[in-house]
Amino acid sequence: MLTKEEAETAREFIELSTGRKWRRNGATQTWKRSPERFRTPVKFGLYGYGQLTELNAADFAVLASCECGYHGPKQDHASPGPCKWVS
Repeated sequence: MLTKEEAETAREFIELSTGRKWRRNGATQTWKRSPERFRTPVKFGLYGYGQLTELNAADFAVLASCECGYHGPKQDHASPGPCKWVS
């Protein structure tokens, strides 16, 4: 689960369902009247673009928060066992 503070400061994110790496592509937008809202532009690869918001934050995590170093379905685990995400 991605928090607003993590979305404002982190550079790389991982999509939990696919293991896809996303990179920040601009500044995080916030709203004064709705402090819980945020929008961070992100990209993957050469042509894939999207945005992280409070609505899809549960599907993402900060890339560096994985304990085992596993960052995608096609890579081998650095340690045995399932991937454990740090909250």
